[in-house]
Amino acid sequence: MIPLQERSAPNGMVAAVDHVAAEAGLAMLRAGGTAADAAVATSAVLAVTSQHLCGMGGDLFAVVSD
Repeated sequence: MIPLQERSAPNGMVAAVDHVAAEAGLAMLRAGGTAADAAVATSAVLAVTSQHLCGMGGDLFAVVSD
């Protein structure tokens, strides 16, 4: 098991198994996108970089609040 550090971010956060995918989601947030936009961008990159773990049309678990 890999030890993890707890983090908090008042303006948004992106987490992904692949750093390139996380950067895509972060770029979307920095461009003024919503959390949903960042999730789609992250998922799209993961479909390319981590095909063995996920793909388009798979499950998405999200907590969305307005």
